[in-house]
Amino acid sequence: MWGSCRVRGIGDDSGELDLRDHLDSIEEFCAAIESHTVPEDESSTSKQIGAYFETELRDWFEEKHGLVSEGSVAEDLNLPAFNLDVKTTSNRQPQSSGTFEDPGERITGVDYNILLFVYDRESVGGGNRFDIETCAYVPKERASDCRKSEDAVKLVADYREGGLSESELREQLEDLTGVGAVSDEKFEEIKQDPPAKGAIIVTPCSGGPTTTRWSRKRSPRGPNASTAQ
Repeated sequence: MWGSCRVRGIGDDSGELDLRDHLDSIEEFCAAIESHTVPEDESSTSKQIGAYFETELRDWFEEKHGLVSEGSVAEDLNLPAFNLDVKTTSNRQPQSSGTFEDPGERITGVDYNILLFVYDRESVGGGNRFDIETCAYVPKERASDCRKSEDAVKLVADYREGGLSESELREQLEDLTGVGAVSDEKFEEIKQDPPAKGAIIVTPCSGGPTTTRWSRKRSPRGPNASTAQ
């Protein structure tokens, strides 16, 4: 039984709330979603489905935990108290999402956590029902490309051992992103503190050069990432 939780702001010294403390509640949320039939005109496109999951999750935390998500539009996050953005993707056709503002974020990860729902949609009597195949929580430090982050660690190791100059390191990191120049800030971050291995896959797609294509083939596992359901 979950009681009401006190909401702390993102800028508070106490830090953001940790969604991993609420994984049991997320599992209950998944079961609740699967029990609903959503009208066709509210769930026919990937954008509508994403908005449906986001709204339902905000309402769930408000009802179950007394957590009101204010300022989400300004923050561009679905659950600001958790520094969390919700992503949804079909198990049949992975969706795309404009995620990275700096190409270097493909290597370092983004500055917010991600809750990814992988669903199967079934049409029933004028509406749709959703079977949630995977619900994966990706902490921000692992919200990067699994292969690119791993390769970046090797490049930094070569640089520290004298095998690469600083300019060569930068050139190879930018080649690694595949989409252009890494900012000075991100370059220094990667050079000084090589990233943890990412938990998502980034592939080129029509949404633009900094677009993530979410795939169910790589679900985060281990102590720093969690899956519910």
